[in-house]
Amino acid sequence: MKLTKMSDVVTIIRGGGSVRKTGQGGLLALYDADGKQVDAWQNAIKAAATFLRYEPLDLPEPGAAATTTICLRAEPERPVSPTGKQQKFEVLRGRVKELADYFRLAGKCPERISLSPADFTYLLRSINARIRADARAVARAENERRKAEGVRGKRVKPAYVEACAMTWAGIPLVEGPTYSKHRSVDLTPTPTTSALAP
Repeated sequence: MKLTKMSDVVTIIRGGGSVRKTGQGGLLALYDADGKQVDAWQNAIKAAATFLRYEPLDLPEPGAAATTTICLRAEPERPVSPTGKQQKFEVLRGRVKELADYFRLAGKCPERISLSPADFTYLLRSINARIRADARAVARAENERRKAEGVRGKRVKPAYVEACAMTWAGIPLVEGPTYSKHRSVDLTPTPTTSALAP
């Protein structure tokens, strides 16, 4: 069934879905939390993306590996910075762990854990950077082995699967809505021409 309402698209995005660019004249595609494409009107997708201030993702290149879901709890620990400061990735992961442990101690299991758009994007980018670095290291080692053994052929290119979603012990981590900041209000009286009168 084709989705025609913005509210339905918003529900899918908040539930872990995503909006991606198709590269076809500005058309967008809607995907659910499982990575399956959902048929929806373009107006509904664009209205939902605007409402949530959601930046559509780029589709992978043709022939590229499919995206996957990564468990944040199982991610390798990020090293401490040279100054001894804990990396932001570990700080955010600690916050997610505290919230998940709170629900576990209360005997509850939330349907999802919502993160701020900035934190969600940071974690996902950090995970994908780690995936790309690991893939480059594997390809580099293979190319060096081939060179040492005199094996001819094309150089091995990094092959990896980018993450598009995250979980914590099976609990989906989703991108929450963006809230606009309240602007400070100047309560000082506005000067008028009457105040200049003698």
